[in-house]
Amino acid sequence: MTAQSRWPLLVVLAATVVAAVNFLWQLGASSLFVDEVYSWAAAAVPRGDLLDHVRNVEITPPVYYAALHEWIGPLGFDSEAELRFPSAVCAIVLVPVLYDLGRRVSGEAAGAVAAVLVAVSPLVLDYAQEVRAYAPAMLLCALAAVCAARAVEGGAHRGRWAVAAGAAVALGLSVHYTTILVTAPVLALVLLTRSISTRARIAAGGVAGLTALVLAPLVIDQLGSGNQGGIEEFSRLTERNLLSILGTPWDSRMADPMAYHVIAAAITAAAIAWLLVRGSRIGRAVALGAALPLVAVFVATLVADDAIISRYTAASAPFALVAVAAAATSFTGMRRTVAVAAVLALALWGTWRGHGPDARFLDARAATEAIASDWREGDVVVTPAHDVTVDLPVRHYAGTVLPPDAFVVPGDDLDGLRTAVDHGARLWIVGRSSRDSTSGLADVGYDTETVETYRGLIPITLSLGTPAPGDARR
Repeated sequence: MTAQSRWPLLVVLAATVVAAVNFLWQLGASSLFVDEVYSWAAAAVPRGDLLDHVRNVEITPPVYYAALHEWIGPLGFDSEAELRFPSAVCAIVLVPVLYDLGRRVSGEAAGAVAAVLVAVSPLVLDYAQEVRAYAPAMLLCALAAVCAARAVEGGAHRGRWAVAAGAAVALGLSVHYTTILVTAPVLALVLLTRSISTRARIAAGGVAGLTALVLAPLVIDQLGSGNQGGIEEFSRLTERNLLSILGTPWDSRMADPMAYHVIAAAITAAAIAWLLVRGSRIGRAVALGAALPLVAVFVATLVADDAIISRYTAASAPFALVAVAAAATSFTGMRRTVAVAAVLALALWGTWRGHGPDARFLDARAATEAIASDWREGDVVVTPAHDVTVDLPVRHYAGTVLPPDAFVVPGDDLDGLRTAVDHGARLWIVGRSSRDSTSGLADVGYDTETVETYRGLIPITLSLGTPAPGDARR
């Protein structure tokens, strides 16, 4: 092997190490976010009840939760880092897979750049450190495209690669419904390539089609139950949200400056368009896979519910990164160096922000641990009214660190609050710093003090309310 042929492999090896450090660093530092608590709740139910729970609560297929059930049940992995570890592993494995896809789309240089970009992608970092199905979904989409590319290229095992592509499409669909928008173009390419045996094409299309038919009743039930609700606040058709989905691989949970979103959206859209026009057959299929989810969420927002949020386009991020890598390496000389450096700098800036303390989810864990350290019998925990984003994580951690009979009451449960006040209970109040107020407690003879304010994406304040001095309830 010559030095020239070794350099892409060395880059990929280095990128894999970078990805491991990036995705595993601070893996358990953040408390579980509300969506992660939903994942934990789905996986924690008895095996026989899991499908019904997913049908009634989630808007995704059951396979991820079934796997997570085995991870946290028989294997006993249930800390924050342990729960997120499978997602991190999927994101790390995505690096060499994307190298293989990138080089088949546009050469060794494109593959190496794609591997580096996915290792430092802000969006991939977010989902590598979440107990959700998005990182496995991204990996399965990339694997489907690699198998399809190998089948289309020919060779003695092209039929097997075609069937493997169909299996990856089916498994991806079983993990997250949005993957079908990403993988449909590469599956279509396999089905339309006549040099692949008819038997292999039927098998590839059959396994994917059968999976879709099996899942169709479930997704209809989930949509009919309104399980997709709760994201309206974050998915409205705004300029920022539109730019976020256009620049999906660069998006993150942080509120980045508008200029960042504009640059990321422009680069990604231009790269996808370039690959659609100038790419090979597999390149155009990859570009379509990157573009279709963007079009789908926009159309869904216009004709149905708001859906402009990058979680619905996350599975397409690897394809978009391949398009960016292919476009950047299409230049020569200094222009190539500048193009690659520019997209790498964009990704690094977003990832650097993604590791900051303000990028962590609301610190429900620290708040409930502080409550537990001074807990007295009869105390009551109060969470914000109509705010599941705070209420659910606090309830989750209260169930792990507080006594089994601890009473957690939402702010809109007036009967529960009245009972607590009538009994003179100490009230531990957890709320958003900018929204929630404890001033109303003065009207019922309570003094309040701020115990701690916790930084994060959603800062929260822990306050303690006690009957005022001289109150007969003390």
